[in-house]
Amino acid sequence: SWCRLISSEKKSTGLRGSECTAALAITLRQKAVLPMAGRAARMISSDSWKPLVSWSRSLNPAGTPVTCAVSGGADSSALLALAVAAGLDVTAVHVDHGLRPGSANEAEGVQRLASRWGAAFRSEQVRVPQGPDLEARSRDARRSVLPPDALFGHTADDQAETVLLRLLRGTGPTGLAAMRPAQHPLLALRRAETVQLCAHLGVAPFEDPSNDDDRFVRNRVRHEVVPLLDDVAGRDVVPLLCRLAALAAED
Repeated sequence: SWCRLISSEKKSTGLRGSECTAALAITLRQKAVLPMAGRAARMISSDSWKPLVSWSRSLNPAGTPVTCAVSGGADSSALLALAVAAGLDVTAVHVDHGLRPGSANEAEGVQRLASRWGAAFRSEQVRVPQGPDLEARSRDARRSVLPPDALFGHTADDQAETVLLRLLRGTGPTGLAAMRPAQHPLLALRRAETVQLCAHLGVAPFEDPSNDDDRFVRNRVRHEVVPLLDDVAGRDVVPLLCRLAALAAED
C-alpha cells in the first residue's frame, strides 16, 4: 500500500514524508508510466528529491478509478496530488455539510484544484441530523454519499488521535486498530508533511476553523492530550500510538 511504501522509504532514505511523496511523482514521471498532470507535474519535479524507483512496482495500475474525499485541507489536497501523480483515474468529491457559512466556496476551491490537476470533480451536499457527537454524525452523513472504497487523507497524527479517542471509550483490540491503510493511504505521513507538500505545489489549503473548537473531543486530544503525552514521555508519541494500531490490526 502507499502507506507502507511511504513508511519504508522514509526509513531507508531519511527523507521526510513530503519529500518521499514528491520523489514518488518524480520517479513515475521519469518512468513515463504514471504521469502527473499539468502544472503540478512541473512543480513536483524538483531535482532536490531523489527518484525512488521501487515505489512504482506496488501502486495501483495507471487508470485505476478511485474516489478521493477532498475537503480542501492540506491532508486531502496532498492525497489528491498523490493519486493524480500515480496516474489513477481520480474523482475528487467535496462534501458540503452545510454547517457554516461560505462552505460552497470551499467546494469551488476543490473544483479548481481538481481541474488544475486533471481530476474529475463532483460536489455533494448532505444534511447532518440532530443529536450528540457532531463529528460522528458528520462522518456518517459524509460516508453516505461516498462509495464504500473511497480514499481519505488521514495522516499518522489522525491515527494517533483516533487510538486515544477509542481508548477513552473503552475499546477492545479491534478498535485499537483504528483506521486501515486500504482507505487511508497517507497514514505514514505526518500532518506537517502534507502542509509542506501543499506549499511546494503552490496550494493554499483551506483551514477549517472547527479544528480549533475545543467543544470537540478530538480537538482537545489533538491540542491538549497529545502534547501532554509528548511531554510526559519525553518523545513524540504519535509513532508509538500508530505502532499500537498496526499491531492491533495484525491480530
